[in-house]
Amino acid sequence: MSATEEDPARRTLDERATDQCRVGRLILPELRRRLGFDTRIERGGVLKARGIYMDYDEAHLIRDLCDIDHLGR
Repeated sequence: MSATEEDPARRTLDERATDQCRVGRLILPELRRRLGFDTRIERGGVLKARGIYMDYDEAHLIRDLCDIDHLGR
């Protein structure tokens, strides 16, 4: 069981924040900060779990690879 499933308050925060992002009231970097994630990869998992998919291009891939490299240090 994930931390989100165990904590109703966290689940509510995730749901409200991702809904705000989906309708354009919250930008992706702010979503990441509000949810307390260090990387876009973590944020992406929450969005994907809620069926929200964002545009993903080569620039995003390069940033994600840099994030992965940073986490490995």
